Amino acid sequence: MLTQTKVEKCPCYGRSNIVKNGFTRHNNQRVLYKDCGKSPVLKRKKALNCDFAQLRRAFLERLSLNGVSRVFFISYYRVFQALNLVCLLLPNFKTQVSTCPPGGQILQFDELCSFCGRKKDKQWLWAALCQSTRQIVAYVIGDRSEDTFRRLLRKIPVEYLKCQSYSDYWKSYRILLSKGNHQQVGKESGKTVPENVVNIGSSTSKDGTLP
Repeated sequence: MLTQTKVEKCPCYGRSNIVKNGFTRHNNQRVLYKDCGKSPVLKRKKALNCDFAQLRRAFLERLSLNGVSRVFFISYYRVFQALNLVCLLLPNFKTQVSTCPPGGQILQFDELCSFCGRKKDKQWLWAALCQSTRQIVAYVIGDRSEDTFRRLLRKIPVEYLKCQSYSDYWKSYRILLSKGNHQQVGKESGKTVPENVVNIGSSTSKDGTLP
């Protein structure tokens, strides 16, 4: 059996004065060329064969972007670009909201907190959900003020605003009491939006199902 040994050399000075220099966040071995100071990765891990659909399914299963990157051996930025492209190709949300069926529906309001980068940068997702179809008819992202809730109301179709609605006791919802068919209830009543339904990474189709 014939075995060949490859000696790595510095591309700038042509010397083999090389040492290991830790790992990247994707667990690839870095080396350090002592003569020129460069620190490249000599042998990157090969990416698994996957398509956009697999990345999208992994993300919808609540894997983080870093988690998807580690599973498929793909850089974080490639995962971000792939998922961003999927989002850009989604149809306009307004065209996917089904019309309010006759007989009236029940509308549920709730908000969900998350953060971007730092926990100090809180972002609130406000959603209005139709109880029977389980379709999100409108949503906004912002702070927890009344101004953000008014933005949500402007996005809700008029026929849904005429329906019976429920929310928790947050002060911003009090402006709905004047319409006469709104009621503020506790979380234990089950008449507000469950947190597992409101998912920032999800969208609704015209039949009210999640992708």
